[in-house]
Amino acid sequence: PPRLLRRQRQMCIRDRVSLTFELVIDGIELAVPVLGVSGLGTETEVVDRPDGNEETPDKSPGTTSASNIVLERGYTATDDLWEWRKEIEGGTLVRRSGSLTVKNAAGDTVATFNLIDSWPTSVSVGPVSACSEQLTERITLACERIQRVVR
Repeated sequence: PPRLLRRQRQMCIRDRVSLTFELVIDGIELAVPVLGVSGLGTETEVVDRPDGNEETPDKSPGTTSASNIVLERGYTATDDLWEWRKEIEGGTLVRRSGSLTVKNAAGDTVATFNLIDSWPTSVSVGPVSACSEQLTERITLACERIQRVVR
């Protein structure tokens, strides 16, 4: 019903946060700003190493890996990410590096993350909901490393 849709849209507008994200890959800023990001992080495997005199093993750091990053942006007619993904699907692994900058409502940089040797594992359009005012693209990037830039 129209009243329910109107109320859902009002909730979406009220719940918006005042952060913006800028993604630049190989010096090229994506055509549409990023709406949301998840998965910015790294994890180190824990390896149990036996200690000759103790009953419990020592825990040591093992391999460190970066999480896959999921980016969401407004859908555009540009094919920048789709073309990159098409290369991967065709069997050519094209790794690119870039940065993701988080800014507050005043435009000040809150955080910057370097994405090193990344490539798109998936690109999709949607989902669409009652709160949607436009289509969105979801891009998942695998990164060799993620570095937080310390200011």
